[in-house]
Amino acid sequence: MRDLSHEAHFRMQVLLLPSNPGRDWKTLADKMGFPREEILYFDCRKDPVLDLISAYESKGKTIPELLSLLEEMERFDLIGDLQKFIGKFLCGLYFVSCDVSSVFL
Repeated sequence: MRDLSHEAHFRMQVLLLPSNPGRDWKTLADKMGFPREEILYFDCRKDPVLDLISAYESKGKTIPELLSLLEEMERFDLIGDLQKFIGKFLCGLYFVSCDVSSVFL
């Protein structure tokens, strides 16, 4: 995930920060496997989404793993936005270049 640009990180913050149960950064943190105590800690931070992504990256997680979690959350808007920054995304089990709108119909 270290391949994600600063702009991609910022876009994730913009779209995940607003409280929206089941679709916000807290849900993503839970899906990432962070315990409740760590999620509460991130919540006290100035930039909880950026801190969450940084912590997830430090675990050696990959972009396909992140996209899979976002797909579970039905955050196709964010997947589409991230595609602009990474140029590729997960289609099944493989990385391929493709149009996000044709995959998630």
